[in-house]
This record gives sequence, C-alpha cells and structure tokens, in this order.
Amino acid sequence: MNHQQNSNLDFNGYQELIEEPLAKSDQLSLKRIKKLLADSSRPVITPFSFLLQRICGKKMPEDIAREKWRKIIRHKSVIESRLERTINIQTAAVDYFDMIQRTKESPESVSPFHRGNGHDKDQFVEQISSPGFYLEKLKEELRRARRYRHALSAILLNIDNFNEVIPDASNNALSSLVKIIKKTIRTVDILARYSEEKFVVILPNTNKREAQELADRLCKDIQDRSSRIASITGKVKVTASVGQCAPEDKSVEFMKRLDNMLKRGIKQGQDQVYVP
Repeated sequence: MNHQQNSNLDFNGYQELIEEPLAKSDQLSLKRIKKLLADSSRPVITPFSFLLQRICGKKMPEDIAREKWRKIIRHKSVIESRLERTINIQTAAVDYFDMIQRTKESPESVSPFHRGNGHDKDQFVEQISSPGFYLEKLKEELRRARRYRHALSAILLNIDNFNEVIPDASNNALSSLVKIIKKTIRTVDILARYSEEKFVVILPNTNKREAQELADRLCKDIQDRSSRIASITGKVKVTASVGQCAPEDKSVEFMKRLDNMLKRGIKQGQDQVYVP
C-alpha cells in the first residue's frame, strides 16, 4: 500500500466512527471499508461522503454524511441487538435510509404497526395481499441487487393450519399474524402475501445462511407469540422454504422454485425450514 493509500485511512473520525465500532463485532465490514478507501485512485478528501456513495449510492456534503454515518452505526447496533446477529455496514445503511424515506412519505406508506390504528392495519394487510405486489417488490430488489452486487434472499412461509387458526380469514387475526412477522424482520425487509396461507419475506443484502437463521427465528416467533393472541384460535404451525437469488434469476422463476421446494417440504414433514 503506497503513501496515498495510507493517507486515505488517516482522517478525523476514522477511529471513533469506523475502527472502534467495527473492529470487534464486524471485521468483514471494516475490511471492506479499508479496501474502498485504500483502492481509491486519488486522495479521499471527503471520506464519509465517499463511503456512503460507494456503499449505498447516496450523495451528500461531508458534514451531513459524517452525521448520517454516526446514526447508521447506532442503527446497526440496534438492529443487531434485535436480530441477535451481525449485519454488514451496507445492510445497515440501506435499512437506515429506507426507514428515513418511509417517514418522509405519505402516512399510508409508513408501516401501520408503528401507529396503532386498527383501520390502517387492515389497509396494510390489503396492500401486501394485492395481486402482483410481491412480484413487483421482488423485481425492484433484483435490480438493486444486480446494481450493487449484493446478495438477495427470500423466505416463503406456509401457515400449515391456516383455516383452523384464522377462521373465515379474520382481519384481526391476519393483522396480528402480520404484526408478529414485522416485529421479527428488519425495516428494509419486505413482507407480502403470496397466497391465502403463504407469506413471502424478501431479504435485501442477505445470503442464504443468514436467511435460514431468520427463517428459524421467524417460525419460532410465530409459533410462540401466536398462542398468546386472542384473535388467533390456537398455536400457529409454520413450514418455510429459503432461497438465494442468482444474478441471472427472474422473479417468477425464483418464486416458483421457492414454492416447489416448500410443497415438497410440506409432504416430507411440516414445522420445518427447508433450504436447497
């Protein structure tokens, strides 16, 4: 590494906002940041602005970028505590800006489960159940994954005893079930209704191993928490399939593959997570 590359790693805030937060908990993210800075062909005068642009495509002045970086590091820690696993810096940044964007949009686009309005919950269930919603979102994330070259995975959840635990497709019971799922996944993850008894969770910047860990936790949370909700009549049983998109995958083909794996799994045995 030449003198210029070394100088790109020597700037105000590097130790406090990069080295110290990541050295112990996320060496992979730290190595990636060092490589981005060291590989620059010219001196990096605005390092935090440079990093945010390279990691998630956001352009902003250095003073604002530095403050955003501080909040992203804090946001990363909060998500990791909730999910009980390490997430990389790119995932944390994308999730942070997605959360900010949602709060700036119209009230209808903000997750209703942060507002406590029963009518809004019903609207959210209708939105994620609308025909083509999951394919539209999957196509968007596939384009983003190809552009930034990051992993994209998905979980297909089957409520094995759907008609028993959600009689007559009760809106209250559906809203409660969706709320359980939303509490377990990240802000940036996308929940959609695949069919009457199936839900899909699209996972940006997540590889197959990480998706499997989340699927295991999702199934457990749904089963444990559903038994304590009055509108759900009994303990929910869940079978899931997990897959990671290949760069050449098309959304419809990927979902068919995930669905076929789930159907084969259900025949083998319910209450399990199936991974290719």
